[in-house]
Order: sequence, then C-alpha cells, then structure tokens
Amino acid sequence: MLSIIIPTLNEEHYLPKLLDSIKRQTFKDYEVIIVDSNSEDRTKKVANSYKKKIKYLKFIQKNKRNISYQRNKGVELAKGSILIFLDADGILPSKFLEEILKGLKKKKLDIAAVCLIPISKNIIDKFLYIIANSFFFAFQKIFPHCAGNCIIAKKEVHKKIKGFKEDIKLGEDHNYAKRAAKHFKFGVLSTKMYISNRRYIQDGRLITSLKYFIAFFHRLFLGEIKSDIFGYKFGHYKQK
Repeated sequence: MLSIIIPTLNEEHYLPKLLDSIKRQTFKDYEVIIVDSNSEDRTKKVANSYKKKIKYLKFIQKNKRNISYQRNKGVELAKGSILIFLDADGILPSKFLEEILKGLKKKKLDIAAVCLIPISKNIIDKFLYIIANSFFFAFQKIFPHCAGNCIIAKKEVHKKIKGFKEDIKLGEDHNYAKRAAKHFKFGVLSTKMYISNRRYIQDGRLITSLKYFIAFFHRLFLGEIKSDIFGYKFGHYKQK
C-alpha cells in the first residue's frame, strides 16, 4: 500500500482538484491522510466530503501550523510501506502512482523526486521550472534536492532519519532528501506532476526566484535556515 500524506492550511479551492486526480489513478492500493493545521475556511468540509469517493481517507486536525510537523504526524498514521508527500495545490496525471512505482523499481531507489510542471500558460513560469528540474537532475548525486510538492520515500527511510526537521523554516524538504541520501539511494524520476504557480503570482516571480537562489547558497555555505530571514510563509495564499 502507498500512503499519500497531504498537509493543508486553507486549501478549500485547490484540495478538490488534487483529490479528484488521486481518485482517477490507475493504481488503486493507496490511502490518503490529510493533516490540517486548523484551517479557517472549508478545508475540513471539503476533505470529509471525499470520504465516500476515496475508500481510505483520513482527516486529522492539529493546532500547530508547521508543514514538517504535519507531515510527520501523517506518517504516524500511515499503513503503507511507501510514503508520498504532496502539497495540496498539485494535480496528478492518471498513471502517476503506477509510473513512480515502476521508476522506483527500475532505478532501485529508496527516496525520489519527480519533474514539476507549472499549471500556467506563462512562458516565464515554464522556463523557471525547466531550470529547477534541470538543477534537480544535475545535482541529484552530489547535493540531493527534493521539492516538497512531491517527495516519495520508503517508510524505513523516514524512520531512519527521524522524519522532517520541524525547526527548519525553509528548505526542510531538501534537508530531508540530503539526510536520507546519506543512508539510502536517492534519485529524480522523469514522471511529471502538475503544480500551481500561485507562489510566483502572489509573491512575484523575480523575488521568489531570488529567494530560492540565495537560500541555496545559504544552505550550502551557512547551513540550514532556522530563522525567518526569508519571510517564507506556509498557507498565506489568496483563494481564487
């Protein structure tokens, strides 16, 4: 069984699109665990409405707003041997789960990232993600990166590295991959996943790109980011 873990905060608009895409998967042996951080919108109602559509769906609510904490709590309830961490604003192609399982087996991976495709007609957005995906592929063996939009890991990997570091403010996903790669085989799959470009729209493409660029060098030379110097917020997006 696969355990799909989704942290949420005010995701009433995006969550249905993700859950619908999960429901359409050709591979059916999965469970969905939604860990909500006390959303102020209809996220809970939306999630619970899918319990009749998705056979194994759990919804839990926590007061603490911390994406790493939410992911770790989701794992505590997970029954699957393979964990898939997704952001709520993604959409999966119908054969996504089937393809990642084939990819893991073919490359003999224990933890993996996928190619991220923006849901956008803007050529700049497409270009930015081409750069990001190329970077992930190029550095997968020497400086592993695994964007939080989609992280795939065997449960034994998560247990070995004791989950996500809840004190890291930005780059907790990359840190997770970096620590895991010390003990297990990491790689980037060619499987594609579609994601919202809402951060670029709301925070600005130039500012967001520069923030990621500077954050990379901060992590490389100064260590993990444990303060709010980059002003990176969780769940602050305006709904459409």
